[in-house]
Amino acid sequence: MARVGLRMEVRELAALAGFNKATIVRVEAGVIVRPSTVDRLRRVLEEAGVVFLPPVDGIHGGAVALRCGFSSTQHLDNQNEPDEGHVVSDLASSNDAFR
Repeated sequence: MARVGLRMEVRELAALAGFNKATIVRVEAGVIVRPSTVDRLRRVLEEAGVVFLPPVDGIHGGAVALRCGFSSTQHLDNQNEPDEGHVVSDLASSNDAFR
């Protein structure tokens, strides 16, 4: 969800994180990976404007949001126009590794 919210392709995230495309596909499919892999992906996504929100008991699981004033396409085409920021949605249980 975080990658999609940034309008980032799998290959772009893989390149930014220094992984191959298959690693990103495995993580998004819910395959258990090393904690260091999750940590690196989290750092890359946070640098790109993602904020990981903790779960709130009885209300929602973990969620992601985009920082206000960040252009979600800035990494793609160097646009400097601000983005209004928005909560993307609850994370699927297959993405629990990011909690």
